[in-house]
Amino acid sequence: MRGFILWLIAYVFTGLIGSLTHQLGATSFVPDVTLAFVVYAILNLRPLPAALTVAAIGLMEDGFAGGGVIGLHTETLLLVFLLLQTFLKRWRATTSFGVILAAEVGLFVHDLVYLILALLFDSEFRGAALVIQAVIPRMIITLPLIPAVLAIVRRVDRRFFRPEPRLFFDG
Repeated sequence: MRGFILWLIAYVFTGLIGSLTHQLGATSFVPDVTLAFVVYAILNLRPLPAALTVAAIGLMEDGFAGGGVIGLHTETLLLVFLLLQTFLKRWRATTSFGVILAAEVGLFVHDLVYLILALLFDSEFRGAALVIQAVIPRMIITLPLIPAVLAIVRRVDRRFFRPEPRLFFDG
């Protein structure tokens, strides 16, 4: 149930950010807050529910992206999930700086792995230059949103489920 609530919040955030950036005409560098949800799932859910939640978030991203190969975002997010899970468990990066760093590194890896997979599996993919040019600006634009997203998710999690999350971030 916690995974579903996390997915629902990710759905709302992704939809709001996509609509807002489209209305503002700022579609070149759209912030990607899904990695904040991936980090939160790693730190606060058991491994299988966390992986299922991340897969659902990836499928949602595939649906929002449209026009590409279905499953690229899902596969990319799951690979980043495995990488970040190893990183976060090994170094116990549960401080605010560690969590934000993990989300930013995850975003960078996500974009690069997505580019590689899109070039391999999508014969219609023509956005390689855009993905390469947008990696760093997307990281910069996303950076201030990560603490806000994590604080909101933590507050909702505590409201509905009452356990103290392992994420020690007060925003």
